[in-house]
Amino acid sequence: MKKSILSLLCILAFALPFVAATPCFADTGETTIDQITYRYDTETGEATVNDADESISGNAVIPGTIEVGGQKYKVTSVGDYAFFYCSRLTEITIPEGVTSIREHAFAYCSSLKEITIPEGVTSIGNSAFISCDSLIEITIPGSVASIGDYAFAHCSNLKEITIPEDVISIRNGAFFNCTG
Repeated sequence: MKKSILSLLCILAFALPFVAATPCFADTGETTIDQITYRYDTETGEATVNDADESISGNAVIPGTIEVGGQKYKVTSVGDYAFFYCSRLTEITIPEGVTSIREHAFAYCSSLKEITIPEGVTSIGNSAFISCDSLIEITIPGSVASIGDYAFAHCSNLKEITIPEDVISIRNGAFFNCTG
């Protein structure tokens, strides 16, 4: 019994410095500004658009930075499902500094007519704009390297799309059923 307790103490003494030095969770928080919720990280100074109220309508503007408790955070991504089913959203302005539009970010935003993807965005996630029925035209900036699976699928009124030569990967069904 003494041997077991001594062994356990030795293991704990050895492991404790590693456990204490490794944070269990990133120092993050959330805040909501103009019906849009942001998740921010105090260590990196970055924020992600995390969620939007489904009742948001008209033109939504994502700011380049948000301020929480006197601290500024740079908005660097539009997260998974951020504007999912925001069916009254007609226009979205994404700031310079955003580098990714993640999966289903604007999926089923059926009234979305206009979106400007800024230079600096490097990836458009799977189904990011799926079933955005009112979307007519989109310009992909030269910074985008990949367009995910079904990114613009079922955008039935999409009539014009500009894709630069620098795009490395256009995944399966990216423009599936774009009958316009």
